[in-house]
Amino acid sequence: MPFLRIRTENVARADRLIRFRDEQGREQTVPLVRLHLAITIGRDSARVSADEGKPRTAMLDTGAPLTVFPKHHWQGSARQIDRLPLVGGGTPTGRAGGRRFSYFLGRVWVGAADPFGRRLPSVPVLAQFREDDPAPGEPLPPILLGLWGGILEGRTLTRWTTAERYDSDLPTLESFGQWWRLSDP
Repeated sequence: MPFLRIRTENVARADRLIRFRDEQGREQTVPLVRLHLAITIGRDSARVSADEGKPRTAMLDTGAPLTVFPKHHWQGSARQIDRLPLVGGGTPTGRAGGRRFSYFLGRVWVGAADPFGRRLPSVPVLAQFREDDPAPGEPLPPILLGLWGGILEGRTLTRWTTAERYDSDLPTLESFGQWWRLSDP
């Protein structure tokens, strides 16, 4: 069963921590983490251009229904995208990170890799392709990997707790009390 380890990032700040006392009176802190995957665009990354096949960091967003590609990530791979017509026409708008954006709906093949060099094959991903540009001085938005019609389809996302702080094989990979894995059946 091929699988990837998903990199976690701690986004907790002292003013945003969720702390509570459990049934035994012990103080507990809810881990606030983001999950990151390295992805490539294209059905066969060996046969696409250097820009299309380069790894990109994407955030697995369990609150996003669909995958969202910001313009700066998809422009160099536009030929890989199959645009899909929306029923009813019009210009669709979405929202991410507190910002509204116009987009087109499309399908693109996306593969994934982890820091250990393991890869999962490309799968077709239904996505919103943002058409806006961030305002000057604003950070570039990340790729958001959504739950439906995307890289998770037909795969298993697993989380387990751990007392290990760092991975023994990759000391820069920190657990924040939990490990995550994405696997093919």
